[in-house]
Amino acid sequence: VDHSFDVKGVGSVALGVVKSGEMSVHDKLKVFPSKEKMIEVRSIQMHDADVKIAKAGDRFGIAFKGVDAKELERGSVLARNNFPTHSKAKLKIRATKYLKEPIKAGEVLHACVGLQFIVCKIGCDVGASEEKEVELEFEKPIAMDSTDSLVLARINSKGLRVVAKASV
Repeated sequence: VDHSFDVKGVGSVALGVVKSGEMSVHDKLKVFPSKEKMIEVRSIQMHDADVKIAKAGDRFGIAFKGVDAKELERGSVLARNNFPTHSKAKLKIRATKYLKEPIKAGEVLHACVGLQFIVCKIGCDVGASEEKEVELEFEKPIAMDSTDSLVLARINSKGLRVVAKASV
Protein backbone atom coordinates (compact mmCIF):
# COMPACT_ATOMS: atom_id res chain seq x y z
CA VAL A 1 0.00 0.00 0.00
CA ASP A 2 1.40 3.39 -0.90
CA HIS A 3 -1.53 5.63 0.09
CA SER A 4 -4.87 5.37 1.91
CA PHE A 5 -7.61 7.94 2.50
CA ASP A 6 -11.35 8.41 2.98
CA VAL A 7 -13.68 9.28 0.09
CA LYS A 8 -17.09 10.73 0.86
CA GLY A 9 -19.77 8.29 -0.28
CA VAL A 10 -17.29 5.46 -0.86
CA GLY A 11 -15.50 5.01 2.47
CA SER A 12 -11.90 3.99 3.02
CA VAL A 13 -9.71 3.65 -0.09
CA ALA A 14 -6.15 2.36 -0.55
CA LEU A 15 -3.78 2.54 -3.53
CA GLY A 16 -0.92 0.16 -4.19
CA VAL A 17 0.59 -2.62 -6.28
CA VAL A 18 -0.02 -6.38 -6.16
CA LYS A 19 3.43 -7.85 -5.45
CA SER A 20 2.53 -11.50 -5.90
CA GLY A 21 -0.55 -13.69 -6.25
CA GLU A 22 -3.89 -12.00 -6.75
CA MET A 23 -6.54 -10.04 -4.88
CA SER A 24 -10.29 -10.42 -5.41
CA VAL A 25 -13.40 -8.52 -4.37
CA HIS A 26 -14.65 -9.75 -0.94
CA ASP A 27 -11.17 -11.08 0.04
CA LYS A 28 -10.44 -10.81 3.74
CA LEU A 29 -6.82 -9.66 4.11
CA LYS A 30 -4.55 -9.27 7.11
CA VAL A 31 -2.64 -6.00 7.48
CA PHE A 32 1.09 -6.45 8.17
CA PRO A 33 3.21 -5.70 10.14
CA SER A 34 0.35 -5.13 12.66
CA LYS A 35 -1.02 -8.75 12.36
CA GLU A 36 -4.19 -7.92 14.38
CA LYS A 37 -5.96 -5.77 11.79
CA MET A 38 -8.08 -7.24 8.98
CA ILE A 39 -9.77 -5.61 6.02
CA GLU A 40 -12.38 -6.79 3.54
CA VAL A 41 -12.04 -5.67 -0.08
CA ARG A 42 -15.34 -4.08 -1.15
CA SER A 43 -14.32 -3.19 -4.70
CA ILE A 44 -11.23 -2.98 -6.93
CA GLN A 45 -10.42 -0.41 -9.60
CA MET A 46 -7.61 -0.37 -12.13
CA HIS A 47 -7.24 2.62 -14.49
CA ASP A 48 -10.69 3.92 -13.41
CA ALA A 49 -12.43 0.66 -14.38
CA ASP A 50 -14.06 -1.73 -11.90
CA VAL A 51 -12.53 -5.21 -11.91
CA LYS A 52 -13.11 -8.37 -9.87
CA ILE A 53 -9.46 -9.52 -9.65
CA ALA A 54 -6.07 -7.75 -9.53
CA LYS A 55 -3.02 -9.91 -10.34
CA ALA A 56 0.72 -9.63 -9.68
CA GLY A 57 2.13 -6.40 -11.14
CA ASP A 58 -1.24 -4.62 -11.30
CA ARG A 59 -1.60 -1.15 -9.79
CA PHE A 60 -4.87 -1.01 -7.87
CA GLY A 61 -7.28 1.17 -5.97
CA ILE A 62 -9.48 -0.66 -3.46
CA ALA A 63 -12.43 0.37 -1.36
CA PHE A 64 -12.25 -1.56 1.91
CA LYS A 65 -13.86 -1.93 5.31
CA GLY A 66 -12.57 -3.18 8.64
CA VAL A 67 -10.11 -0.45 9.61
CA ASP A 68 -9.97 3.31 9.25
CA ALA A 69 -7.92 4.62 6.30
CA LYS A 70 -5.57 6.37 8.79
CA GLU A 71 -4.67 2.97 10.30
CA LEU A 72 -3.47 1.60 6.94
CA GLU A 73 -0.02 3.20 6.75
CA ARG A 74 2.21 3.67 3.75
CA GLY A 75 4.24 0.49 3.32
CA SER A 76 1.61 -1.79 4.87
CA VAL A 77 1.42 -5.25 3.32
CA LEU A 78 -1.95 -6.92 2.72
CA ALA A 79 -1.99 -10.74 2.59
CA ARG A 80 -4.44 -13.63 2.89
CA ASN A 81 -2.01 -15.78 4.84
CA ASN A 82 0.69 -14.93 7.34
CA PHE A 83 3.45 -12.69 6.06
CA PRO A 84 6.82 -12.70 7.84
CA THR A 85 7.37 -9.77 10.20
CA HIS A 86 10.55 -9.14 12.16
CA SER A 87 11.61 -7.21 15.27
CA LYS A 88 15.14 -8.62 14.87
CA ALA A 89 16.69 -10.25 11.84
CA LYS A 90 20.00 -11.79 10.81
CA LEU A 91 20.76 -10.45 7.36
CA LYS A 92 23.65 -10.63 4.93
CA ILE A 93 24.71 -7.04 4.25
CA ARG A 94 27.18 -5.49 1.86
CA ALA A 95 28.48 -2.02 2.64
CA THR A 96 29.05 0.38 -0.24
CA LYS A 97 32.65 0.81 -1.40
CA TYR A 98 32.26 4.60 -1.04
CA LEU A 99 31.75 4.40 2.75
CA LYS A 100 34.17 6.86 4.43
CA GLU A 101 33.36 5.95 8.05
CA PRO A 102 32.65 2.33 8.98
CA ILE A 103 29.23 1.39 10.30
CA LYS A 104 29.67 0.94 14.07
CA ALA A 105 28.00 -1.67 16.27
CA GLY A 106 24.94 -0.13 17.93
CA GLU A 107 24.70 2.66 15.32
CA VAL A 108 21.17 3.83 14.53
CA LEU A 109 20.31 3.49 10.83
CA HIS A 110 17.12 3.55 8.78
CA ALA A 111 16.03 0.37 7.00
CA CYS A 112 13.96 0.66 3.84
CA VAL A 113 11.96 -2.29 2.46
CA GLY A 114 9.41 -1.41 -0.21
CA LEU A 115 7.72 1.70 1.19
CA GLN A 116 8.47 0.88 4.83
CA PHE A 117 11.12 3.10 6.41
CA ILE A 118 12.00 1.93 9.95
CA VAL A 119 14.72 2.85 12.45
CA CYS A 120 17.10 0.01 13.37
CA LYS A 121 20.33 -0.72 15.25
CA ILE A 122 23.13 -2.79 13.78
CA GLY A 123 24.81 -5.53 15.80
CA CYS A 124 28.46 -5.29 14.64
CA ASP A 125 30.99 -3.12 12.81
CA VAL A 126 31.03 -3.16 9.00
CA GLY A 127 33.68 -1.46 6.85
CA ALA A 128 33.62 -0.22 3.25
CA SER A 129 32.95 -2.99 0.68
CA GLU A 130 32.69 -5.50 3.51
CA GLU A 131 30.12 -8.28 3.24
CA LYS A 132 29.00 -10.06 6.39
CA GLU A 133 26.04 -11.43 8.30
CA VAL A 134 24.75 -9.02 10.94
CA GLU A 135 21.81 -8.77 13.29
CA LEU A 136 19.50 -5.79 12.94
CA GLU A 137 17.09 -4.79 15.70
CA PHE A 138 14.10 -2.80 14.42
CA GLU A 139 12.31 -0.08 16.41
CA LYS A 140 8.96 -1.57 15.34
CA PRO A 141 8.13 -4.75 13.39
CA ILE A 142 8.94 -4.73 9.69
CA ALA A 143 7.20 -6.89 7.07
CA MET A 144 9.61 -8.60 4.67
CA ASP A 145 10.05 -12.02 3.13
CA SER A 146 12.93 -13.90 1.54
CA THR A 147 12.49 -12.12 -1.82
CA ASP A 148 12.91 -8.62 -0.35
CA SER A 149 16.05 -6.52 -0.37
CA LEU A 150 16.67 -3.93 2.30
CA VAL A 151 18.57 -0.64 2.03
CA LEU A 152 20.34 0.80 5.08
CA ALA A 153 20.75 4.58 5.30
CA ARG A 154 22.24 7.26 7.53
CA ILE A 155 19.59 9.86 6.79
CA ASN A 156 21.27 12.66 8.79
CA SER A 157 24.64 12.26 7.08
CA LYS A 158 26.00 15.26 5.20
CA GLY A 159 27.63 13.09 2.57
CA LEU A 160 26.73 9.58 1.49
CA ARG A 161 23.36 8.51 2.92
CA VAL A 162 22.86 4.98 1.55
CA VAL A 163 25.47 2.87 3.34
CA ALA A 164 24.56 -0.77 2.64
CA LYS A 165 22.26 -3.26 0.95
CA ALA A 166 20.96 -6.30 2.81
CA SER A 167 19.18 -9.49 1.82
CA VAL A 168 17.33 -12.03 3.93
